[in-house]
Amino acid sequence: MPSFPIRRSSRSTLRLLVAGVVLASAVLLAAQNPPPLPATTGQTLAASSLVLAQAVRGHRAILVASFSRDSNQASSEWMRALHSDAAFSQSTCYQIVMLQKAPGFVRGIIHAAMRRQTPEPWQPCTVILTADESAWRAWFGVKDDSQPWIVALSANGRIVWRGHGGYADAAASLKAAIR
Repeated sequence: MPSFPIRRSSRSTLRLLVAGVVLASAVLLAAQNPPPLPATTGQTLAASSLVLAQAVRGHRAILVASFSRDSNQASSEWMRALHSDAAFSQSTCYQIVMLQKAPGFVRGIIHAAMRRQTPEPWQPCTVILTADESAWRAWFGVKDDSQPWIVALSANGRIVWRGHGGYADAAASLKAAIR
C-alpha cells in the first residue's frame, strides 16, 4: 500500500474530518427518514383491533397521545378541537391512550369509562395501547407525561409537525404545517 507524505497530525485531522462528515450525513439522513411508527396492535373504543402504522399509511393523519392520566383531559380537548375544526377535515385524527403501566384489572375500567365519555363517531379513532410504551415514547419524543404529544403526518408518512401541550397554544402552527 503506498504511503502518502502526510504528517501524523495531518492524518489525525483528516480522520476527524471524515468522521465528522459521516456523522453529519447520518444525522441528516435520520432527520429526513424518521423511525417508523411502532407496529403495535391496539384496541379501539369501538372494540376492534388496529395497528396505527397500517391505518395511517397513505393518509394524512394527526396523532394525539397521552401517556398518563394527567394528560388525558388535554388529549381529549385536542380531539374535540380537531374534530370540530374544518382545517383538519382532510386528516384522520387518532387519540392514542397508553395504558401499559396501568394494572390489568384497571385497564378494563378505564376502557369502559372512556367508551362512555367518547362520542360514538370518535370511538374507532381512539386507540388503547398496552404494549411497546418505550418505543412510542421515543417516537413521540416524550419528555413530560403531564402533557399530550401530537404529531401530524403527511400521506407519505413524513412528519410535518410535532408538538405537545394544550391545543390553544399550538393550533396555529399545526394549521400552518398541514396546509
